[in-house]
Amino acid sequence: MAIVSAAIKKRCVYTNPESLCNGESPLEPREHYFSRGLGEFKGDSRLSDVIYTACNKRFGKLEDVLLHDSPEAFFREMLGKFGRSNRGRKKDIFYEPTGGVSPLSILAKQPGLEHPMLWQLMSATHVAAMKQGIFKDDDGKYFHLPFRADKFTEAEVKKLLAGARPPLNKPSLVGYLVNDDEAKQVEQVCKEFIKGKTAISDLTVGDELDCTMWAPISIPYMRAIAKIGFHFFLKWFPQFSGTEQEFDGMKRFIYHGGADYAQFVEPLSYREAPAWKARPDVGAPRQLPIRRCDGRSPHPVFCWPDARAADCVESEDRKKPLALACDRV
Repeated sequence: MAIVSAAIKKRCVYTNPESLCNGESPLEPREHYFSRGLGEFKGDSRLSDVIYTACNKRFGKLEDVLLHDSPEAFFREMLGKFGRSNRGRKKDIFYEPTGGVSPLSILAKQPGLEHPMLWQLMSATHVAAMKQGIFKDDDGKYFHLPFRADKFTEAEVKKLLAGARPPLNKPSLVGYLVNDDEAKQVEQVCKEFIKGKTAISDLTVGDELDCTMWAPISIPYMRAIAKIGFHFFLKWFPQFSGTEQEFDGMKRFIYHGGADYAQFVEPLSYREAPAWKARPDVGAPRQLPIRRCDGRSPHPVFCWPDARAADCVESEDRKKPLALACDRV
C-alpha cells in the first residue's frame, strides 16, 4: 500500500478564535512587524506566512495611527519623516484626524494675547501658528478647532462642540486665525457663537512661549503596539504557532479593540521612563519654552532657545522639560 504524504496548509493565526479572520486570503510572505514608517532596523527580518494579506492590510490602519497620531508622530515630525517615501498625499498631522482620532496639538499663549492658540511643528526647531477657531465656555474651558475649509461647516462645528470632553458649558468663539477670505466663512458658520471681537492679528516676533504638546493615547494606537509585540514574539519564538488558546484575548484586542486594553498594553507616564529623567511634577502636562527666531516664514515662527531638543529633556538646569501627554487615554 502506497503512503501518500500531504502538506498541511498553513492558516493565518487570526483564523482562531472565531469572529476574526475569515480565512479567505493568501498568506503574507513578508510582513513588517515593525512599521516601515519607523525606518529600517539592523538585523530586521520579515514575518513570513503567518498572517493573511487581508489581515496585514487591516493592521495597516492601526499603523497609520501609530505614525501620524501618537507621541512617535511628534518625533517623526521633529526628525524629518523617515521610512517609506512617495506614498501619496502627505498627511498634515496637526490638522487631520487619523482613524477617527483627533489630531496632535501644540498649545501656547503668546504674550499680549488673551487666549492660548494651536501651533504646528515646521521642523525640529520651529513651530508656526495654525489656522484655527478658539472657543471658550462659561466655565473657562477652551476648545481649539483646526480650520479646514472643506470641513468647517455649521453642522460639523456644532457636532464637535457637542462632543467635546469634558463637556462645554455655553461655548463662545473668542478668537480665530485665518486669511481674509476664510474669515467670512468662519463668521458665517459661527455667527451664533460670536461675542465681540474675535479675529487675531499682530502676532509679534521674538516672544518666548511655553508650549504644551498633546498626543492622544488611543485604542487604535495601543492595538498597533500590541500587534508589534505579538508579531515580534511570533517571529523570534517559533516554537509557538500563535494559534495557542493563551493568545486568544490578545488577538481579539488587536483585531477588534475593546475596553480591556489594560490586559495587554499599559500606558506609562514618564515618571516610569528613566531615559527622560522624570521630575516629581511629571503628573501634569510638562512644557518646553520656545522662542520666536525669525520673520522669514509667512507664519509666526518659534524655535527652542538652543535648537537642541535633547538638551531640553536631559539637562538638569532646565526648569521645564519636553511636553508630551503620554498618559492620556
